[in-house]
Amino acid sequence: MNQLLPPSEHDAFLQAIHALGRRCIRLHVDHVDAALPFAVSHVPWYSEGRFLDDSNIRPASFLNFAIGEYYIQDGASLLPLALLDIQPDDVVCDLCAAPGGKASAIAERLGPDGFLLANESIHSRLDVLKYALARSGNPTYGVCSYDPDFLATHAPRMFDAVLVDAPCSGQTLVGKNKRDDNAFADNQIEHCAMRQRRILLAAIRLLKTGGRLIYSTCTFAAEENESQVQWLQEKFLNAWEPIEPPALEPWKSAHQPGCYRLWPHRDRCAGGFAAGLRLVKELDFESAAAETFQQDTSKTSRNKRMHHASSSRKENQKAEEARQAKGNQILTELGRFDELDIQWRSGYAHGLTRGVSNAIQPLSQLSVQPPTVLIETGHHFVPTQALAMLKDHFFTANQRVELSHGQSIEFMNGSSIAKSADQGEHPAGWSIASWHHRSLGWFKSAGNRWNNHLPAWARMMVT
Repeated sequence: MNQLLPPSEHDAFLQAIHALGRRCIRLHVDHVDAALPFAVSHVPWYSEGRFLDDSNIRPASFLNFAIGEYYIQDGASLLPLALLDIQPDDVVCDLCAAPGGKASAIAERLGPDGFLLANESIHSRLDVLKYALARSGNPTYGVCSYDPDFLATHAPRMFDAVLVDAPCSGQTLVGKNKRDDNAFADNQIEHCAMRQRRILLAAIRLLKTGGRLIYSTCTFAAEENESQVQWLQEKFLNAWEPIEPPALEPWKSAHQPGCYRLWPHRDRCAGGFAAGLRLVKELDFESAAAETFQQDTSKTSRNKRMHHASSSRKENQKAEEARQAKGNQILTELGRFDELDIQWRSGYAHGLTRGVSNAIQPLSQLSVQPPTVLIETGHHFVPTQALAMLKDHFFTANQRVELSHGQSIEFMNGSSIAKSADQGEHPAGWSIASWHHRSLGWFKSAGNRWNNHLPAWARMMVT
């Protein structure tokens, strides 16, 4: 840290990294004027960011969180979002997307012609990513799980912006007890820096000429931060232009153009790093091996198509058509879809805006999962949490039941809800449980109660 901070700040920094930063939330872009149940202060580097004035408060324990009015994330993780500056028609790749805080912020800002590819190479982290994206209310995304180099081979020069929130030594996480002091060891930093370079080389292959590369970490080590940006600019001379928004000038790094830092003792957060570069000329990559791989993949795809055209497919076709017809009937009973196309794949119904359908087409070789709106389980179809959370102009539910505050707490805790006479006529079948006319999730009428169909991973202990 000696080269990055003046000696007068060393003691304050060392104390701050072992303490918890202030709790922070990011307001949903459609609900920045929502009345919050706790006092907040503005995060100066991101317009929708808010610090909690009382960090003893748990923002996940309020129904406002359940209906998606805000997402909980450290203030430092908002810095790369400020650099990214998403436009409604952007085609974006979040290359290391879980747990989904940045990905969901991107999805919130996209219009029907924009698209987010949220990639997470670790399969066990996909569920939490999908839930975060579902809370955005926008269907303008697809989720996949690939190694960055594999993805770059199959989607070269496709994206207006690529976000790389890189795996790192995690020095800013020491105060949260998610890392120990080994995060500052030289061998750990060197190992992370090598992995980051491999990811960056994949990320730049995904970029269109003129596209934006945003690189971020949750560490302080210059070897994982400014040095990576310098290496990239030297490796591809005259290919990059630093992104330097005037609004972020107070956090600009003195060591490399286009780089920004937050410090725990200065900025009331865990600290972090972000950099922005614009690709100003086309990069030439030697890709003979990648082309060979693509040819092999195409051959495999042709063989699969020939197999699907065989008699076994013909025998199963009627059964598949019957399943889809049943599923489409359920979708009609659930509500009305506007600006949204429904596509079927192996018992799943996926919702896509028309613009997203066009964006996904170049990724047809890959397994990209758009928001799933219906799942076949056994002989039954079940609507998903993503469908319940969609904005009204994409999906209008046929049936909604407005719950009291107490009932809403029970619902989010996972309990069935007893029907109340003062709620009027109780509709049969599926309904969306609502609080303040905003969706909580699905439940289904059963006698004198509604059975709760909130997924286990969406439940929360509300006070």
